[in-house]
Amino acid sequence: MDSRVWLPLIGSRLLPRDINVITQLLANNNKASVSSVGSTGNHSGKPDEKNSKKMILEDNFRRGFYNNIIQGDKSVVLLVAIDTDALCTTMILTHLLRCDDIPFSILVVDGWESVEKIFATAQEQKCYYILINCGANHSLSRLQLPPASIAYVIDSHRPFNIENVYANDQAFMLINSAERADLRLPDADQVMRDDSEDESSDDEDDDGEENGVYSYEQRMEKIQRKAIRREERQLWDRQRRNILWRYNESTWYSSPICVMALELAAEMNRLSAESMWYAAVGLNSALNDKLPEKVVYHRFCHI
Repeated sequence: MDSRVWLPLIGSRLLPRDINVITQLLANNNKASVSSVGSTGNHSGKPDEKNSKKMILEDNFRRGFYNNIIQGDKSVVLLVAIDTDALCTTMILTHLLRCDDIPFSILVVDGWESVEKIFATAQEQKCYYILINCGANHSLSRLQLPPASIAYVIDSHRPFNIENVYANDQAFMLINSAERADLRLPDADQVMRDDSEDESSDDEDDDGEENGVYSYEQRMEKIQRKAIRREERQLWDRQRRNILWRYNESTWYSSPICVMALELAAEMNRLSAESMWYAAVGLNSALNDKLPEKVVYHRFCHI
């Protein structure tokens, strides 16, 4: 969007630094490549790009996230962490929801235990849950989302819990494509494995031995195969632990999530003085706390 359209809305309430940052943000947003759930942008054949694409929404938040909510038949529940960035993001999102006459509820969470209690008492509900600055680095699979519900996670905490990327088809992470490389996601076959085939093979071997249908040589061969499979599993488990150790050894913050909310408002041509102000407050809060050093400076350059 042209800055001449929205700058008059702000007046003198933004610092020159804020105006420069947000102008660059919207310029970068217009140039960003568009991708969404089910898009085919992978040419390397690596499992992480193929499988994680289903659980990660990049850039086109209107099509992959917001349109699903306004066109769906589920109620909307916002789970909001207690921080400035989450509050500012909530104010921008609720403005958009009000514009489309979408009813919503807001629940404040002050820790992961609060999130667990909410879902423990909501198993019969059918909702779109929007987790704002919470949930990315905790396993949502173990949280046991209600069967008919979907969770969208807008969180600046990194890294993602690997189960949210590969093992949960009810949860979707919203990110900017510029940070895809910084996520350092391991390949799916390095950290996720289906042991059902090995278990079924072991069961068949056990049944054959109990029924006495195998000769001595066949039994020795079966025992050898089971030992090889066990050794392969143990080797894979050790490699997986090492990979996850390297993946989780450092934590960081991405760019403030109010930035993504502002991108969504800009894409829908629903920018207002209030939403710009909320984004500026959230961005300044994160910069003052020196949280997004790893991403913000790469994305906006000289702030």
